[in-house]
Amino acid sequence: MRNLYLMTLFLICSMAAQVANSSTVQMADIDDPIVYGVTSSGTDFSLVATSSGDGKSKEAAYKVYLPFKSSGGSQDNYHYLVSSGIPSKSGGGAIKFQLDLDVDSGDYFHIAIRNGDDDSYFVASSYNIGTADPVNVSLTTSSICAITSEFDCDSLDASSSVVDDAYFFFFFDSTQRSNGYEMKPSDYTGGLFVRVYASTDIDDYDDGATSATQITSVTGDRGDASAYIDFAGTVSSTTYMNGLISYNGTTRLDTYDLGSDESGEILVSGLTNGVAANIILRYRDKFGYQTNIGNDVGVTITPTTIETLLEEKSCYLVTAGFQRDHYVLDYFRHIRDNYLLKNYLGEEFVNVYYSTAPKYASLIYKNKVLSFLVRGLSYLVYGLLSISFGLLDWPFSLLLH
Repeated sequence: MRNLYLMTLFLICSMAAQVANSSTVQMADIDDPIVYGVTSSGTDFSLVATSSGDGKSKEAAYKVYLPFKSSGGSQDNYHYLVSSGIPSKSGGGAIKFQLDLDVDSGDYFHIAIRNGDDDSYFVASSYNIGTADPVNVSLTTSSICAITSEFDCDSLDASSSVVDDAYFFFFFDSTQRSNGYEMKPSDYTGGLFVRVYASTDIDDYDDGATSATQITSVTGDRGDASAYIDFAGTVSSTTYMNGLISYNGTTRLDTYDLGSDESGEILVSGLTNGVAANIILRYRDKFGYQTNIGNDVGVTITPTTIETLLEEKSCYLVTAGFQRDHYVLDYFRHIRDNYLLKNYLGEEFVNVYYSTAPKYASLIYKNKVLSFLVRGLSYLVYGLLSISFGLLDWPFSLLLH
């Protein structure tokens, strides 16, 4: 009986040791985690951080993408947010996590890095957090590199084309552990797993191949200081692709989330009507690196005013509906030029239309609902006319045109 009592007491003490810490840690924003990179000069810049779960297991770890500078590398020149000071092995920098903490009195917060297997993590940093909530916790790249070979800083430092990753575990302990202390995440409750990817790799998305992405067309006659850009091609690697950036010269205009899309149409805003702009497109990956596409050769476009747009395209109402040149407009112009203007009655209808339509074009242009209705009706009429004959063309086209 005495032995049974001692064994029970031992099991209870062992379990208590494992779950002694009741403090918990999670991302301050669970669905859209807030993580920053810190340059060598102390400036914060946003990192891409994604959630594949709640972070309570290695399989559900949050993912963070950290740009890393190799010795003598030019990663700074290709980053769309940071002009200098990207974190490196020895040049300073850090990762800053915004966390939501539930702290028991006397508990200490730690960050550990996986060391080869799931049962071996080394503490890289520890804090006496107090009761702060939420809190920004920083982990320097030098401390990451010093603790474990799991994060291969030597390879990152030596090459400009490396992607590496490591698992981090955030946890509380009633004892403040020194850096290098070996622990097991399974011995703690309420912890958080984060997988950090680091990269020095700047892919060449315009590798000189004939399939390299190019700007295929530009339309700048919307009348609202913007332009449509069509692009198409093949990206050599889309593993970490997540965006596209437009520039006017060297000034960034817009950033677009494209996933792995390699072609499409984007609307570039922030231009000035009547002022020429040189539009350049560049891909952006999750690490923040941007690389040229189409040999970084831009296209020059001068956005026109609404009045110029409507006058040049002539088909006021339909033009106002589409807010740009369009194949439906081309078809209706064909009907006008080849049917309506070749007979007296049709010519009179055209004259009446052009004397009244401009009064309503601006109203349609500025109203999204009216523009949508005009586009829908235009497509309907276009479909009917495209399968119709002779005199069926001109009455319908006149109504829309």
